[in-house]
Amino acid sequence: MAGPGKCTTCGNFAINRNATGQCTKCISNLSGKGKCVTCGKYVINRTIMGQCKDCLYCNFKPFFIENNSCKKHKEEKLTYKNECWSCYKKKFKQNLILPEEFKKYNPTWQLTYRQTRYNTKGQMAMEKELVEKNIKWFTYIKFYEINKEIKPLQVCKSGSKLVNISGSDVGFSTNINHGAARRFLKDNNLQWHINKILIFKCKSEKEAYNLEKELTEKFNLFTS
Repeated sequence: MAGPGKCTTCGNFAINRNATGQCTKCISNLSGKGKCVTCGKYVINRTIMGQCKDCLYCNFKPFFIENNSCKKHKEEKLTYKNECWSCYKKKFKQNLILPEEFKKYNPTWQLTYRQTRYNTKGQMAMEKELVEKNIKWFTYIKFYEINKEIKPLQVCKSGSKLVNISGSDVGFSTNINHGAARRFLKDNNLQWHINKILIFKCKSEKEAYNLEKELTEKFNLFTS
């Protein structure tokens, strides 16, 4: 929906729309100071969808419930799939050493919380953590597995629920019609590394797009 077209909010034609089809004027009217479009409460920082943080978190229910009674994490209110949210995240933390070649870009590892390629509940856990980290637009790299190591394969750009109502588009499709990276995996009998992705936090969608292009060219990666 991004690019030229009619704004999904006001209906006016705009040259530059965001990923949800909104023009710059409507985005500025919704974000920042103002009343939350969901609860009506006045807040200093609204998301790009016009919601306060409390209402944004409601989008993640019923996966997240405020009923945590974990003795190790008394400050944690949430449970995820009936388990302490902090405990759940800790289970997935493994080797998170940053690849040397990408360190200059100051990236961070982001766990996907997936146990299979099709794990949508894991996707929701990742989306929740992106919001907690205040990550909006970002570029990310997906890896493949070979000889008990992981190697970078594809670079993409996306946005969290802070800027996209549906969240990010991180996925691990193996359909060769979905791009050259999938063809590479099939031709070489390889598979995606689904446990984590490398994230490069960006200030805008344009910055994420430019960084995607730079990383693609510099490291000879597939693009989305």
